[in-house]
Amino acid sequence: MSHFAIIVHGGAGDIPDDMTAAYQEACRWAVETGYEWLREGRSALDAVEAAVRILEDHPATHAGTGAALNRDGDIQLDAGIMDGSNLKIGAVAAVQRIANPVYLARQVMERTPHILLAGDGALQFARQIHFPECEPAHLTTERRYHEWKQMHETGNLSAELRRYLGDTVGAVARDTAGNIAVANSTCGISYKLPGRVGDTPLPGSGFYADNRVGGVACTGWGEAIIRTALAKTTLDLLRDYQPAEATQRAIYTLQTQVGGLGGLILIDAAGHICYDFNTPRMAFAYQSASMTAPVIGIDPADKIDYQPRYRRGVGAILLNDAGQVLICQRRHNSGEWQFPQGGMELGETPLDTFRREVWEETGTAKVQPLFQLPLETRYLWPPEKRAQEFHDGQVHTWIVGRFEGTDADFHPTEEFTAFRWVDLDQITTHTAVYRRDVYRQLIDHLRMVREGFC
Repeated sequence: MSHFAIIVHGGAGDIPDDMTAAYQEACRWAVETGYEWLREGRSALDAVEAAVRILEDHPATHAGTGAALNRDGDIQLDAGIMDGSNLKIGAVAAVQRIANPVYLARQVMERTPHILLAGDGALQFARQIHFPECEPAHLTTERRYHEWKQMHETGNLSAELRRYLGDTVGAVARDTAGNIAVANSTCGISYKLPGRVGDTPLPGSGFYADNRVGGVACTGWGEAIIRTALAKTTLDLLRDYQPAEATQRAIYTLQTQVGGLGGLILIDAAGHICYDFNTPRMAFAYQSASMTAPVIGIDPADKIDYQPRYRRGVGAILLNDAGQVLICQRRHNSGEWQFPQGGMELGETPLDTFRREVWEETGTAKVQPLFQLPLETRYLWPPEKRAQEFHDGQVHTWIVGRFEGTDADFHPTEEFTAFRWVDLDQITTHTAVYRRDVYRQLIDHLRMVREGFC
């Protein structure tokens, strides 16, 4: 049986202490329901819909029952669902009188040629297919009404209420056939302008799924998530990084580029589960085929250890005017000659890493970066070492550059204890045996372009 898994979230924010148990209870019910459906062989699409409907029905969460009111005292709900096997999407926005908007979103996906229906159009479609409606009063709670009333009368929310203005619930699953699906649902932020739509129903921002890469559901301040296209950004990162590092880098982007707060949940193509958030809390629960019980959490202390098992690598291929290439000995392994390399830190570009770990710009010598060459290095490490320490599929970015100066001018960083220039034809006799295949690709590429800059 293929590895199946599911993860759900109940929203990211400063969830009050007296609400944490209810949020975790909702996530537990949702993940247990979705997991059971997957175990029985149901599709990932069925599992995420079922899980999100559980969350919509729970009064503690901010979708369906328990929804916050907009400025006019109305409840407008958003939801989206996506099938990673065929990239089909259904979504609804600013819809009223619907208790389970995620179910309606699936009907949009399966029964219309469209992706997103909004407002009165979404309600009209629901009535056309005889979708069950409910009275608006059924969707709110005393707590949500008190929140709206205080804002409406005073123009200000109390500090306690402001901490959790409203948020999203969501689920990502991988089924036994290897298909991935994702679903999201929300009422949006409290006291929002009528018609306001956040990230939740927008594919690429609030959610996305692609069997080739994985699935992501996001939660947090919608405008910031939209500006960073957070779901698609995360999946793009997942092509180059392990799940833990991809999620960490995505949240770092959200925070540093637009000052955003939020979180996300993720399952990659192989069924690995991951999540991250930069808010005080995010309710979540997950379970995979190899687990006997779900994991439920809400506080940062409950997060997975996100120290990546590797850092994305940056290597430098420097050629001098004679067409020779530079090789170095590293301080921690002085018996091995290799191209200078370093590991990227969060927020760095490959050139940043190059300047920090490989080359110190001192004296009269110059290094002119010419181009960057990303290479897949699945075979970079011996199988026995890779199984213990590294993850298949690491992408190493090589910076090819021209060195201008003399050996006396050359100033590598303190990471390297020795260096020498060698001809390209000699390179495989001077480098580690298990890296020859990678270097051979680089050298072949260099031979093709060397005439242009040497």
